[in-house]
Amino acid sequence: MKLNDPFGRMAVKRQKEYEVVRESLQNTKINDRATGEALLADIRQRGKKMILVIVPIALALALLFPDVWIAFIAVAVIFVAWVITTTRNGLQCVQRYIDEELSGPVSPEVTEND
Repeated sequence: MKLNDPFGRMAVKRQKEYEVVRESLQNTKINDRATGEALLADIRQRGKKMILVIVPIALALALLFPDVWIAFIAVAVIFVAWVITTTRNGLQCVQRYIDEELSGPVSPEVTEND
């Protein structure tokens, strides 16, 4: 029994999320490890871009409307937290898909012994 999920509700939820992601990845023909790794990099890049857009907009709005600056900052913090959480969950699902479904060599390194 896990202390942070004593009834297993979160585990069931995560499993359902993974099954949806797995089906989606299979439908989009992600069927090799290299494509999966490229998808991971793309997810990370999108998350970074979203944060790099949110923060300057929130700061600009806070400077333009100093009376309600706290509201803009609070909304930005909530949105950044949401982006981080969503990105992390997506990365975990795709990584699990790669580990479970796309078994194969990551990238064989050639070592030469002279």
